[in-house]
Amino acid sequence: MSKKQNNGTDDESLVFAGKELTLEDEMNILKGGTVGLEQFLENFQFLIFVLDESGSMQDRLPSGDTPKREVQKRIIKRYVDEKIGRKAGTMKIGVVSFDDEASVWLQGSSDPVAIKAAADQCRGGGGTHLGRGILKGLSLLHRMKDYIPRLVLTSDGEAHDPAQAIAGAEAAKAKGVVIDTVYIGPGGGGDVYADNAADLMRRIAEITGGVFERVNNQSEFETKFFDVIKRPLLATSLK
Repeated sequence: MSKKQNNGTDDESLVFAGKELTLEDEMNILKGGTVGLEQFLENFQFLIFVLDESGSMQDRLPSGDTPKREVQKRIIKRYVDEKIGRKAGTMKIGVVSFDDEASVWLQGSSDPVAIKAAADQCRGGGGTHLGRGILKGLSLLHRMKDYIPRLVLTSDGEAHDPAQAIAGAEAAKAKGVVIDTVYIGPGGGGDVYADNAADLMRRIAEITGGVFERVNNQSEFETKFFDVIKRPLLATSLK
């Protein structure tokens, strides 16, 4: 948010995401209090999905009937339907996926059709290079400088590049970017690899001021992932 001088006078107006706020905008925020501010901020969110598309995402969670990558896509589409609907909105969404490499499927759009198409296009099948995914997500930030960025990161396996993943989290923190993380895999079974993978995801969230969730089955995945995506911006550690 910045200030703009009007007609060479000392009067100033607020400018957010390239849009000069009207007196009505400011009054609506004031009248709505926290709710009004939250609704306003949501219009200027740049939400970047960084999605695990490694080979194991084709597997199913316990008691699940759908591959994890398909559940992931379904939840994103549900969010788009509820948040944006059929018409292009103001907030921007970017889509990145990773396996052995990281790929950008959508650099940033408000078009629900384009967002859903990008989610459908995500594909992979290799390993879990988590750090590459985070850094690729951060590379999109320059496109939406006036927006409030947030990354939502998913993974179901142990990262091949944990040091790079932590470095990516530190880079996000330096830029004031929150990373919310969802680890897709059961806990409590004595699986050291899974526990290590979940701990790394937890650490990434902690470094950046985000939230961490671990899902044990398909039902939890559908509920918790959706809740993380729609988390209010005022609940994040914005800088």
